[in-house]
Amino acid sequence: MKLTTSRLCLDCDEVHDEPHCPSCGSESFAFLTRWVDPGGQRPAARLKPALPAPDSERLEAVRALTAPGPSSPGAMRRTLGALAGLATVGVAHWIWTSSREAARRDQAPAAPAPRPPGAGSTDGSDLL
Repeated sequence: MKLTTSRLCLDCDEVHDEPHCPSCGSESFAFLTRWVDPGGQRPAARLKPALPAPDSERLEAVRALTAPGPSSPGAMRRTLGALAGLATVGVAHWIWTSSREAARRDQAPAAPAPRPPGAGSTDGSDLL
């Protein structure tokens, strides 16, 4: 069995080189090369690739995008205009829904007016 293809079963700790563990039939495994280095390299050098040197143009672009800049004079005006627009839409929505509710109340059939006790009943059942 080669070290590069050997697997450790995570359920029964059996070492094998098959897709399923021959002992328990589990498919949960980890390659042994995760812990044992087959080529003699140091694990840290193999696991962490060297990052390329940062490009000065990219670095400047990132700094320009993330650095807080001075606010322009029109920024405050745009922000206040957007807030005024949102407030206008909110008030218009409130007026529109309240007028629809009022129209529904006007179209709903009126409830019958309550009769005074003793009026209209001949058997006296409303007096009880």
